[in-house]
Parts: sequence; structure tokens; C-alpha cells
Amino acid sequence: MACIMRKLKIGLIGCGKIAGFHVDSLRAAGFIVLAVAGRKNSKNVNFFAKKYKIKDIWKDPLKLAKQNTNYVDAFLVAVSIDESLKYLKILSETRMPALFEKPITYNYLNLEKYRFNRNILVAFNRRFYSSVYEAKKFVNQNNPCIVRAEVPENMIIRNNKIIFNKLFSNSIHVFDLLIFLFGDLKFKSKLIRGTAKKADGVVALFYSNKKDVINYIGNWNASSNFSITIDYKNKRYQLLPIEKAKIFFGKKVVQPTKKIPIRTTIPKIYKDIKITKYEKLYKPGFYLQSKEFYRFVKTGKFKTLANINDTIKALKIAQILKF
Repeated sequence: MACIMRKLKIGLIGCGKIAGFHVDSLRAAGFIVLAVAGRKNSKNVNFFAKKYKIKDIWKDPLKLAKQNTNYVDAFLVAVSIDESLKYLKILSETRMPALFEKPITYNYLNLEKYRFNRNILVAFNRRFYSSVYEAKKFVNQNNPCIVRAEVPENMIIRNNKIIFNKLFSNSIHVFDLLIFLFGDLKFKSKLIRGTAKKADGVVALFYSNKKDVINYIGNWNASSNFSITIDYKNKRYQLLPIEKAKIFFGKKVVQPTKKIPIRTTIPKIYKDIKITKYEKLYKPGFYLQSKEFYRFVKTGKFKTLANINDTIKALKIAQILKF
């Protein structure tokens, strides 16, 4: 008689917009989303549970977090940054597998005592983009590289002072990708645009153990898009924006014409990385991230997901670039 495999059950802590994206991909990956809790006595949680057809509603998220494998097999934590640490403490103590929305905290020192925790993973979903997967292959086959990462973050300025939360909550995706692609980064130097009190941009230089040279450009509020350009000799891998990628190999010269009397040199496109069907059906990166988390809950193994130690490294870069 064939053995019917039991589906894994997951509890959801948080019921904001990002949590909805997680529900769709978690279900597609094989999870049963059994329970949900928002803030204590949240009014939104009932609407959320009805919209996503979640069976169990908890008024107290802390009580849900303390449940063990007799109730659910894992947790997804998608709460605000100022609330994440208390759930990290609880789930570290119960040793329940949990996937946290990044970056858990803005201060890496808050994570130090959890550095080697094996049951907590962090949802840096851009690691799972098809463009990043191909970039990883390119870097492994071609090194050392010269890299240019441009981050035109939309910073909020109040009283001539930049509020830096976006550096830690949004730009941190790029810091994590640089670590994921090139390994541990060593800081070399940085220059700011403006003065320390009225700076509106930063350029920094890093290098990897494999001698890759990374030039980071934090060009706040610039009229451009997030991008990572990786050069090795006459090959170029460009993520622009991060979700899309092209490989260039060599260049060609276009001779002047009567219509365009300028001689130009343009790179030759060798390959255009296509967006996968999963990136069209679900928020990009979420489906494969959920699949790997499902596999982690079953086997304790993972390959691409970030852990606490990875998150500390990304937060340290954000701290270096803060001024």
C-alpha cells in the first residue's frame, strides 16, 4: 500500500501586504497555511484570514509563536522590524524552523548571540531570481571580476538630514547579493558626496577573497535603476534592474552614416536571461524560496537561503556605508 506523504503545516505571524505574497508561494511550494496572527488583538487579521482562507486565527501572536510541532511544522515571520527580535528569541528557544522577513533588525549586534542558530533562516528573496542564479554561474566560471553596483535608493530627507532606514531595509538586498555572489567582502575605502551632515551619496570600494573588486555607488534619489554589472575581460554580466539580466561578449563598431554621423562602439549581446514562469506567477524569488524552505523543514538542509550569519554580514556593510 502506497504511503501518503503528509503536507507540512506552517503558522504565519504577520498579516501585512508582504505576508499575502508569502501565503501564495508557501501554498504553491506544498505548505498548508494553517494559522495566522497579526498584532495583538489585530482587526486586520480577520480580513486577512478570510481573504486567504486560513483556518485558525490567533489574537495573540506571541502565543502562536510558542506552539510546537504538535500544532505546526514551521513559522513564517513577517512583522515590522521593531517587533521581529522578540519572535527571534522565542523561536530560537523553541527551536522551531522559521523563515523571517529580512533583515530582522537594523543593528547587527542584536543578532550576534543568534549567529550560529540553525533553525532560523532569512528571506532575502532576490537570491532566488533567475538573473541572480545565472550571475552566480558566471562568477564561478570567471574570476576575479570587476564589479559595479549602483543603488539609487529613494532616501527620505528631513531638515537636510537623510533618514537611513532604507539603507538597512531595502538596499540591504544588494549588500546580501554581493556577499552571495562574491563571498565575504573586505572594506577598503569610501567617499561621500557633500558633507557628513548634508551628504546625499556615497561611493565605496570592497574586495573579495578571490580578488574581485567591487565598486559600490550609493547615488541617492538618482534618475536610474538598481543594477549590478560584473566584468571579466571581454565578458560582461549585467543585472539591470536586478530582476533582468544580459550577458555581453565583445563589442562591435557601428560606422557613421548620413543620418547618424558618429562612429559608435556598442557591446554585443550574447545571451538574454529570460524571466521564469514562477517569477510571473508569484512575487519574484518567493516561490523558489518557499520550495527551499519546505525542503529545509523536512531535511534540515538548504543551499541558497540566507541564515543569521549572512544577515549580520549584510547589516555590517550597511553600517559601513551609513554616515
